[in-house]
Amino acid sequence: MTKHEKKRKSHLWLWMICLLACSFMWAPNVMADDVETDGKWKEGGRSLSQDCPIRVTYDEAFLYIETTSARSDIQIRILDGVTVVYETTLYAPDTFIAIPLEQLEDGTYGLELTNQWGDYLYGEFEK
Repeated sequence: MTKHEKKRKSHLWLWMICLLACSFMWAPNVMADDVETDGKWKEGGRSLSQDCPIRVTYDEAFLYIETTSARSDIQIRILDGVTVVYETTLYAPDTFIAIPLEQLEDGTYGLELTNQWGDYLYGEFEK
């Protein structure tokens, strides 16, 4: 390989690395919005802590439910008014689920989370 060919090859690699680095800067920045929830969630415990172990966020494609506790199964319902349009369970010890929202029409949806101890959280989100 000649000196000119080596130089040309190194320039090609440099351009490829630059293009790769720039593609990460141009990638869309996906941010998830929090779903405000209300209710009570103690998981049968008697703790003085008021911190809820469940966080719900969403973006255009998914509803994310994450818990820091693996003590209870979480029954998840998404409602369009009073009609349940999606229902599933996050079984302990799993602590995360991503629910695809592609099957839902644009609009406002209710979210209900319950467990075996009668704890409940509810909130709304926009698709």
